[in-house]
Amino acid sequence: MSEVKTILDHGKIYLIANITHRAAGLLLLPIYTHVLSTQEYGLYAIVMAVTDLFTVIFGMGFSGAMSRFYFDSNNSIADQNKVVSTTLIGFFGIAALIIICAYPMAMITVNIMFDSQQHLALFVFAIAGLVFTILFELLMGYAVIRKRAWKYFAMALSKALLFIGLNLYFVVYLELGVPGIIYATIASLGSLGIVLLVLTLSRVGVTFSFPLFKQMVLFGLPLVPSAFANSALTTVERYYINLLVGPAAVGVYSLGHRLASMLHMFIAAPFSQIFFVRRFETLSKGEDQSAFHRILLLFVALMMTCAVLLSLFGTEIIWLIAPEDYYDVVIVLPLLGLSFVLSSLNLNIELGIFYNKKTWAIPIIGFVTLGVGIPANYVFISQFGIMGAGLALVAVNIVRISTTVLVNSVLGSPLIRIDWKRAIAIMALGTILGLVVNQLIQQQIAFQWIALKLGLAGLFILLLLKTHLLDKHTRQDLFRLQP
Repeated sequence: MSEVKTILDHGKIYLIANITHRAAGLLLLPIYTHVLSTQEYGLYAIVMAVTDLFTVIFGMGFSGAMSRFYFDSNNSIADQNKVVSTTLIGFFGIAALIIICAYPMAMITVNIMFDSQQHLALFVFAIAGLVFTILFELLMGYAVIRKRAWKYFAMALSKALLFIGLNLYFVVYLELGVPGIIYATIASLGSLGIVLLVLTLSRVGVTFSFPLFKQMVLFGLPLVPSAFANSALTTVERYYINLLVGPAAVGVYSLGHRLASMLHMFIAAPFSQIFFVRRFETLSKGEDQSAFHRILLLFVALMMTCAVLLSLFGTEIIWLIAPEDYYDVVIVLPLLGLSFVLSSLNLNIELGIFYNKKTWAIPIIGFVTLGVGIPANYVFISQFGIMGAGLALVAVNIVRISTTVLVNSVLGSPLIRIDWKRAIAIMALGTILGLVVNQLIQQQIAFQWIALKLGLAGLFILLLLKTHLLDKHTRQDLFRLQP
């Protein structure tokens, strides 16, 4: 079976699982936008940005460390079980640290973000709830490295059903607003996480190796500054929008960011979950990597096609899920789409650095990016509002991926490559198309405009298939997938 076919077959299951996993948030999105004001939705977005930042800090790169050391133990099931058990037992130390730090971290956060303690209790609960968020991510990561795609799907489905039900209770029935979302998150992930933790430990055994734990910490800790820098950019972005434009603008921009993030949720994440595993396996065996180069180009083409569709039909999507107060975000969707394509591609280039265990270099990339991102966000947002936030995000991702390519060429694997000329051409064409159309057809919903957008989307796909945007061998790989 070809690598393209293998990745596609496994990716389908992960795609279904990720759709299920994220469907809860998407199904609840129209409820959030109608029940919450733009200011309240902006508060929710700030809470999510801050908790994502603390997830990175407290996660300590454990998920990545578990994956890497698991594959180092390829020939021993006992050693693999020890890696998983050590990770999960070590997690209890992380949980204690989170509980201890929740209040002081919340105090610092509200003073910086709001210059008051109005939302202190909300942030205390949100930060403390990261215990269950990190645990659930570790357990889902275990399903991925074991290639148990259907188990991953079952976990995603259970989480989605619980999350939807609890949100309807807390947010709609009890009308608790943003705190209700936090309560629903803690209750759903907590109940599932505890059950799955017991089941997993009963399977792998309860063993703990301090030398192994130390090695995993040393491997994972260098990943924290980089991931922190990347997550900090989102917090910085929300901070400047709130400061320079207003809380309502945070809500509007965050809805667009959430829509664009579907490119990662539904395409990049399921792709990476099998692609990373196969790449690690084939690199360790010294196998030919040329098929993976073509797969990455196909990945960019698929991501950009979906980004174009999101950009062209942004007005129609907002009309379906949100009040007209959110329409202003449509104009920035092409930039947000491009940013997520660049970010997802960057993760695949970083793979070479991970493979060579040069994780100490990852923070360099993160802090270079953060160093550019802080002034870029201030300058662009102060001048162009939420459009400026989109421009800053694109600039940040260009700097990040350029730095990653440079570091990988020196320290990583030279086998991690992509046809950059074609990839850049595809991304540029799709982004320009979205920007031009959204400038000319703003907030207009009519049959003739929908027909025009469909035609333009079809033209973009035709150019991918019939021109040199994809090379001959990559097109052949694509056509082989047809039944």
